[in-house]
Amino acid sequence: MKKIVALVLVSLFAFQGIAVAQPGKFKIIISPNGEVTIQYSSAGNGPFITGFGLQQNEVSSGNELLQAVENAREGTTIWLRNARYEISRPLVIDKAISIRARPNTNPVIESSGSRCLDITFGQSVFTGIKFRLNSTGTCVRVQREGTPQFAHCKIEAPQAGSMGILISGRDANPTFHHSEIYDCENECVRVENSGKGRIEDCKIFRNRSTGGVIFSVHSDGNPTVLRCEIHGGAQYGINIDNGKGRFERVQIYNHSSAGVSLRNNSNPTFMDCRIYDNGRENSNYGGVCVIGGSTGLFQDCLVGRNRSHGYAISGDNTNPRILRGHANDNKATGIYVYSNARGRFENVDVKGNSIGYHVISGANPALEGGTVERSTGLGGICISSNGQGRFVQVRVANNQQRGIDVRNGGTGFFDRCNITDNRQEGISVTKGAGTNDRPGKPDVVRCTITNNGDGGIVVWNGGAGRYHTNNSVHNNGNGRNVHGTSLTNFNY
Repeated sequence: MKKIVALVLVSLFAFQGIAVAQPGKFKIIISPNGEVTIQYSSAGNGPFITGFGLQQNEVSSGNELLQAVENAREGTTIWLRNARYEISRPLVIDKAISIRARPNTNPVIESSGSRCLDITFGQSVFTGIKFRLNSTGTCVRVQREGTPQFAHCKIEAPQAGSMGILISGRDANPTFHHSEIYDCENECVRVENSGKGRIEDCKIFRNRSTGGVIFSVHSDGNPTVLRCEIHGGAQYGINIDNGKGRFERVQIYNHSSAGVSLRNNSNPTFMDCRIYDNGRENSNYGGVCVIGGSTGLFQDCLVGRNRSHGYAISGDNTNPRILRGHANDNKATGIYVYSNARGRFENVDVKGNSIGYHVISGANPALEGGTVERSTGLGGICISSNGQGRFVQVRVANNQQRGIDVRNGGTGFFDRCNITDNRQEGISVTKGAGTNDRPGKPDVVRCTITNNGDGGIVVWNGGAGRYHTNNSVHNNGNGRNVHGTSLTNFNY
């Protein structure tokens, strides 16, 4: 029997390409039922790594784990017990190995160094492990050609100046499934320098620094984020600065500043996301903030119950596209467009905000379809201070004051809109109350303006504009279907 076992062992070593004449580096275990386990140690005295394609090994301490990773060959699996593994330097992963928790265990890897994991190459696998960084740095860093996979892991970096995950470099492309990234002092996740990454069914929450962000994308970073929850940020939920990314079915809520911030020519895609309960009152930071020439697509998204605006869009060349979706029940404006920004809005429902659309200071959005209803403030659509805009086939109804208010140099082109059942005027056009205010001058064509409480089209106090005879204006209150106390430049 011994000769047979020896022959088998020699054959196995030969198959693995390992020289057997290395005393003290191998340990052979033969169980009572004849099962053979071979373990290897480069130091000769442990820790011993089992496998090389034969069997997996288990380690019991931080030092053993460090040495096991250093000695492991491609394809090795290292199993962790229900224990805390304390390490003083990062686990450097540059090969395709697996580190897994045994079933029904909760191992924790804690690092007092600058990182827990430093992954530079290979498709490594990590399952069921909690990683905690107890010093300043980055808990998990993926760069160069690292393509690791994480499943059912937890990542925590609570110390000052620390972040949870950093993905950097165009070939860095990790995958995270059903994991939690939380309680990070700075960013929980940062993707930069054309890094990618796929993050699915994860919970990313709570950062502690008032200057920190839960999820940030910089310098052409381009992650894919699916079915995640991102919440509890001390500032922004998602901040994209000259970056991209695809965010689909993501819930973004309860952040102290904007739920989503796009800046510096960013161009991400958000699809079927829920962005709610974010921002600060009396600020421009609510649900979504788009500035600095950014574009991007928001499709079928619900932006609601934010503490300021639903969308705030600002700056030259800033031109996002909002396709379908809702901007409802935000404390300030549903969609606020200002400072020469544009924006394209198609079939968006805007309901229950203080103002539906507020367009000022040279902004020029384009709306087609959709509804503006139940606004509680001045009007459903308010245009002033050189604001412009093109509004086509928009329903403006059931607003508590005016349907449309145009004043102080505001213009706007309204075509085939349905303006009905507003408590005061359907369209109110005035110069404004200030001594230097200028007349509002909208252009209204082929619109239906009916059943408004205090008149259909009311032009007063120096207001102007063009109102074409192809408008249908009837059944409005106070006998004022079309009423102009200021007749200068009033054409009907």
